[in-house]
Amino acid sequence: MDRLDGQEVEQNRTMVGSLLLTIGRGARAARRLAREHWQLTLILLISLALRVATEIAYYPIVFYPDSWNYLSMALHSPFVSFTPIRPSGYPLLVLLLTLHNHSLFLLSATQHLAELVTAVMVYAIGLRLRLGKWISAFIAALVALASEWIAVAQYMMTESFFALCLVSAALMLIYKPRSRWAWVLSGGLIALAVTMRPPAIFVAPAFLAFALAHRISWRAVLPGFVALALPLLCYCTWHAADGRGFALVQSTNWFLYGAVVPIADCDATWPTTVQLRELCPTEKEIKAKWGPNKYLWYTTSPLRKEFGSMYVGNLAAKSAVIGEFAHEAIERRPIAYLKRLSKDFVKSFEPDGGGLSRALEFLPPGVKNDVTGGVKAAYENNYNQRIAAPQAELRAYSRVFHTPRPLIGIFTLAAVLSLALAAVSRRWRKISMPAETLLLTAMGLGVFIGSIATASTELRYLIPVVPLLSLAGATSLVASANGLRSAAGRRRV
Repeated sequence: MDRLDGQEVEQNRTMVGSLLLTIGRGARAARRLAREHWQLTLILLISLALRVATEIAYYPIVFYPDSWNYLSMALHSPFVSFTPIRPSGYPLLVLLLTLHNHSLFLLSATQHLAELVTAVMVYAIGLRLRLGKWISAFIAALVALASEWIAVAQYMMTESFFALCLVSAALMLIYKPRSRWAWVLSGGLIALAVTMRPPAIFVAPAFLAFALAHRISWRAVLPGFVALALPLLCYCTWHAADGRGFALVQSTNWFLYGAVVPIADCDATWPTTVQLRELCPTEKEIKAKWGPNKYLWYTTSPLRKEFGSMYVGNLAAKSAVIGEFAHEAIERRPIAYLKRLSKDFVKSFEPDGGGLSRALEFLPPGVKNDVTGGVKAAYENNYNQRIAAPQAELRAYSRVFHTPRPLIGIFTLAAVLSLALAAVSRRWRKISMPAETLLLTAMGLGVFIGSIATASTELRYLIPVVPLLSLAGATSLVASANGLRSAAGRRRV
């Protein structure tokens, strides 16, 4: 018996020794990577300090008006519920990460961690695209250090996880373009992103274009599209079984109406029915230059006067009429609709945002929750918005270190021009990595333009696509610089 006990003790010592050796090797490898990529390490350390300060100043989380809807969906018994206006993917994450509403801090901390992971993946993509450590670190800093990113991670909002899904999907395809599992995982991540924000579905054409540009076998690509489509089919089926129709949300036509009605051209020939005519903007609203949000939410708008709330009554019948008006308005004035899109698109890259709704920010003291007492009592009765030190320092930081929207616009333009040049020049295709640039550009523009085409334009819609467009543009500019140096070298020879 003593001999057996001795053998067991010796085995345990061996196991512990092996575990400590493995941990030591891992620590040494981590230190080596940290030294080798010290630019990224420094960015992550600064970002971590800023995010800890944000948690202290705005503990445990900040509620936006939309946040209460997410929380109510998450806490719906016995499982996450549906609402007409938002899909249920993010509320499911809220349910899991708040431990059924017992830890709001866990949700905000995980969102900050998601953004740090996103920054690391952006850096990895940059290295893969041959941008070098400095440029890759700079683009990673646009995620890790920009005040909009740090602030939005403290809100109960989708942007942090949404961006993580987009960048993760791009990383897998860029590193393993011919791997079936990379396509499967990428498709699944985009499906998850769609259940958080439906415009992510516009990533699908980018995937197809990337596969064609790389001449990837359909045997590798098809499982990825199945992984994208199957979860969404299941979700829509579940949505239909709940009596809400085979769709992601029920409010698609309502938001499209808000985006279209400012350019609707109502005259004696159109609309042709009394009910559609009631949806036309009045002279008062046209002169006041109402935007999409007013037409959608103001109780005095034509939409609300005619159909009331989307939460009451036969929503399917209402949506059918509203959708008919919106689609006919676009068919009658497609050029005006495209002009409206292009105008808002350009505004998004202006330094002041062109008057568009601002991204989520660090709140000043005295700001109250935009929510009724009844909603607060039902879902988070003990929550009181806390704004404490170092909030003043964080707001001062945000005035200096924020997303440089004009630079993102330059990156976007450079990527588009590079793709146009690659289409006509074989030599440029050899040096510009057109397939990867196409993937990143099409993903970024697809999600962003899809968002502003089907709803109102808000600057926070730009946040998740910043790393995609920046990587694509930087790749194009570096290729241009390399091409010029190569040409200059040939001339000297």
